[in-house]
Amino acid sequence: MAPDDNFFALGGHSLLGVKLLSEIQAKIGLEEELRLSDLLEFPTLGEFTAYLESLAASSEESGSI
Repeated sequence: MAPDDNFFALGGHSLLGVKLLSEIQAKIGLEEELRLSDLLEFPTLGEFTAYLESLAASSEESGSI
């Protein structure tokens, strides 16, 4: 999978997206809940990774991770 591969173009769909987000949430322990709309807004691996990193950075700054 390349950073510019689109989750939905690769066959991803809403139910798979919800499962993916749930697993990511559990693995990284992010306090802010990930939503399907986040994946729709950032559908590529590169965009979504950057989004997750920004959430993690803001959580670390606030001390909530």
